[in-house]
Amino acid sequence: MIDRYIEVLTDEWNTRRCELSEPVHTVYIGGGTPSILPADQLLRLFRLLPSGPEIEEYTIEVNPEDVNSPLIELLSGSPVNRVSMGIQSLDDSELAAIGRRHSAADAVSAARRLIEAFPNTSVDLMFGIPGQTIYSWRQSIRGVLSLRPAHISAYSLMLEPGTRLYTCVQRGDCQLPTQEANDEMYRILCHELREAGYLHYEISNFALPDRQSRHNSRYWDFTPYLGIGASAHSYDGTSRRTANVSSLHRYLSGWQQYQQKEILTIDEQREEYIMLSLRRSAGLNLVEYEHRFGTEAARQLIAASRHSLDIGQLTLRGTQLHIPENHWLISDPIILSLL
Repeated sequence: MIDRYIEVLTDEWNTRRCELSEPVHTVYIGGGTPSILPADQLLRLFRLLPSGPEIEEYTIEVNPEDVNSPLIELLSGSPVNRVSMGIQSLDDSELAAIGRRHSAADAVSAARRLIEAFPNTSVDLMFGIPGQTIYSWRQSIRGVLSLRPAHISAYSLMLEPGTRLYTCVQRGDCQLPTQEANDEMYRILCHELREAGYLHYEISNFALPDRQSRHNSRYWDFTPYLGIGASAHSYDGTSRRTANVSSLHRYLSGWQQYQQKEILTIDEQREEYIMLSLRRSAGLNLVEYEHRFGTEAARQLIAASRHSLDIGQLTLRGTQLHIPENHWLISDPIILSLL
């Protein structure tokens, strides 16, 4: 279905590109495994999407098992200037537990080749994997740090109903780390990456100086964006969100008829602003918040913050409201207290 998918992507882009009210500055080809596409289809994507000197960051996601000389050569001759690869773990038994097709050696080899060709390479790590220990997690972190990627994202495993892993855990055949172990893994992650010179700029994201993801940062600062393809989401920067159907077959049969649209209320806009702002080390700017939502909304937010400020779960530096890094593990209840 690859040919058909590229055709429908092309149709959607040509139909919806007029929704963009601002110039395009970042492009991200992701949402799964675009590196499995044949070379001719990748070239079709590159020709379809915006490119040129105004594009600051052009990212593509790849899987370790797809990284080879032809792919690197293809990407080097394309608009791509940033690559993101999912390593997840450098322990083969952990990779097998989450159904990954690559080995730890494959991941290290692929990362080295990518970083040589694309200095602005990002890698993903995952904690909370069945069978994972504090020791193996620390070894994965240190193995990745020895590669010195520009950017590291790290996520706790999320079990999705209907997947093989979900069934394995439900039956008791797979043992997940305890919540206490998960929390300790996150603390180790923060410490090891800070010691290695990485800036912890968002709850799950770390970067060397000036290597923060510009594309992802714009999801968090309310820049308008357009997403095309199955499951893609779009946002106009204020109140309108659009979501494409996740089913590939429905997307191919008529993406427009399954598209969902949502208009956020002013309360929902405020809640999103608080939630997304406080996920970042930059925090929430109270002056900007007041400008967007009014003096009364800002007064209510400050009042709701007082208890968390008193006990150190929030800090106020000038006009910036922050959750300190040592409290990011409990960011959800802190944020909920403000809504």
